[in-house]
Amino acid sequence: MIFLKNLFSKKDKTNSITIPFKGFFIDINDYFDNKFHNNELGSGFGIRLNQTSGIFDFISPFDGKINLIFPNKNAFVLETKNNLSLYIQFGNITEKHINKLFVNENQDIKKGTKLLSLELDKIKDDKLTSDILFLVLLENNNMKMDLTENWMTNDLIAENTQISNIVEIKT
Repeated sequence: MIFLKNLFSKKDKTNSITIPFKGFFIDINDYFDNKFHNNELGSGFGIRLNQTSGIFDFISPFDGKINLIFPNKNAFVLETKNNLSLYIQFGNITEKHINKLFVNENQDIKKGTKLLSLELDKIKDDKLTSDILFLVLLENNNMKMDLTENWMTNDLIAENTQISNIVEIKT
């Protein structure tokens, strides 16, 4: 009886990542910054924005919390409701490319919460990339990204596409 109770009382540790904008898939090994290649810092993928000018508003892909905002504001660590850490990096931009930051560290967020606005024209003028990286950090040592399809670099991702699940690694 205890076995059945434990079996059915386990928390679901699966989290889905839905991309809330249109863009192009980037395999982690094709991402511009090679420190992320070969999943050395965690498993993940990138998305190249389809939008190339104007203001781009990035919204949270899930419910959670802002654990960390990097000093130059180009990266966040978000925590899911199941306590998984997801690193999100906005290309190689600097603070001057951010139109507005809408959140603070330790703030609870809902899926769809506006996190920041990027100045895409400034990014393009400075010959930088606005590719967005999504990475499950290695501190989640028993978790990994599991793509929902066999996405290839440059595949078009429609807005609100569930692209990945974060799942437990079976040993």
